[in-house]
Amino acid sequence: MKSVLGLEWGRPSISKAVKIAVGCSLAVLIARAFGLSTATAVVTITLLSVQRTKKDTLRAALRRSLAFLASLALALPLFYFLQFSVLSLGLFLLLFVPVCQWLDLEEGLAMSTVLMLHVWNAKTIRLALVLNETALMVIGIFMGMVMNAYMPRRTRVIREDQRITEERIRIILRNMGRYLREEDTMNTFPSQIQTDIRGLSAHLDEARCRAVSLADNTFHPDMRYFLQYVEMRR
Repeated sequence: MKSVLGLEWGRPSISKAVKIAVGCSLAVLIARAFGLSTATAVVTITLLSVQRTKKDTLRAALRRSLAFLASLALALPLFYFLQFSVLSLGLFLLLFVPVCQWLDLEEGLAMSTVLMLHVWNAKTIRLALVLNETALMVIGIFMGMVMNAYMPRRTRVIREDQRITEERIRIILRNMGRYLREEDTMNTFPSQIQTDIRGLSAHLDEARCRAVSLADNTFHPDMRYFLQYVEMRR
């Protein structure tokens, strides 16, 4: 289905929408409970921290934390010695962007820049302010991880994929046997086998996507079996 602009409509994820809404709301409440300034900044951080899978969430959390530390190391000296001028902000971004690219920390670029802008706007460097920004980052990232703690494993769907795959393979092999024994008097095998194999191939592509999602949402090594199973059938 395509939109007026010729782009395909995406499939909405109700569960992700609920996670984002609940996570952002709780993050703001926690930030306000601790009396943090610019508490609404945790909305952006939480929003960015809700990833597709658990492993993606942990990787993003680590990269954003490292990016934040790098931003502190660059921003605080520049802001202080250049008196919080526009030049200090420009130099910070000029250095911070390539550092994130070099260290593969681009996921934390936007978040850390927003937090450092709070320091720049305050025109002062105080321990309380640095701790405030650190707390905002920790709350946002933590809430994103909490919201992604529940991921439906969908093993029932994977089992059904296995059943369908085995049934389709049995049909293909049975038709091949009939053809080789010359029981296929109508000689429909050549065209039918192509149709059956194309159907099986498409099903395995979809099953692989589901198996990858399952493997990325659990840290149990046995869950890699489903992915190995699909790859072997392909």
